[in-house]
Amino acid sequence: MRQIGLLTIANRPQGGPLFKPAVLNKVASLFFAPRISRTIRIKEVGLEVRELHIPLENESLYYLDPRLKEQFRQKLEALCRKLGIESLGISRVLRPGIMSPRTVEGRRGDYFIISLALLRLEEMLECIRAQRVILVSDQELAYTLAVEISERFKLPVFLQTANPRQHEPAVLTMLRQQGLALSLALLKPAGWKEDDIIFILDEKYRWCQGDGSRDTKKGVTRTVPLTPLTPIDLSDGSEGQAPELEVSLQEQGLNPALHHLAPLMEAYLLDGKDGEPQGIIKHLEEEGARVWDYFLDKVWDAHYNTIQGFERKISR
Repeated sequence: MRQIGLLTIANRPQGGPLFKPAVLNKVASLFFAPRISRTIRIKEVGLEVRELHIPLENESLYYLDPRLKEQFRQKLEALCRKLGIESLGISRVLRPGIMSPRTVEGRRGDYFIISLALLRLEEMLECIRAQRVILVSDQELAYTLAVEISERFKLPVFLQTANPRQHEPAVLTMLRQQGLALSLALLKPAGWKEDDIIFILDEKYRWCQGDGSRDTKKGVTRTVPLTPLTPIDLSDGSEGQAPELEVSLQEQGLNPALHHLAPLMEAYLLDGKDGEPQGIIKHLEEEGARVWDYFLDKVWDAHYNTIQGFERKISR
């Protein structure tokens, strides 16, 4: 079996006197240092995952003394050397930049999510004719995904967000450097049309999935339209992307949501691979032939499809 690592952290708020920065900085090295948590075997794809765990959540890690953060980082690197881990998936729960080993290849799953979105889009375009693609996100990965969609499928791409102004510099840069006129707009689910394909990429925008429900988060009531094409949820907390693999992870005690599954799969498929985004995505599509079957919609009759770089079997 091929072996990779997966770095996880606590995913619940931590309160009480022990987690106040003044106290935590005194006891963190004793009680909360990185440790080997478990070994997870995904027999379906021939993969062994060594989970490395830090039992602190983001806020606690953020307020750690810089000296302790460096100790934790060195401990992670030492564990990776001990276990022979060269490719490390990093849970997307962990905020970028808080804790990343320097001597090990770390993968957060952005490129895997982009490749998965392209796979989902290709599947849908085999069945329907879409007029535009809408990306609901504030993440940089949305820019790379927009370029890929525009170049491959020749469809107009719209970026919708609660704060369009913050994306204006990046959108102008894309226009100058890549010639992509990415349309930027305020998030407005009520304006979505029947022939739109929508991707929800951020956890905070999951409320706008087209289930006809009303959301009252933070005191704001939003009416979410019921659309013929339900938005595709590729946010960190989403599940159901690869049911068979997710069941295997869950049975072994690991939360199978995309915040773990994406970095895990990316570390597996990109072991040692680096370069420009387009090259990495192409590599994922080619190497991913061994795993894409598990991410396919199983409602169609079996046939082989090789367009747009994907080679896979679609089974009904």
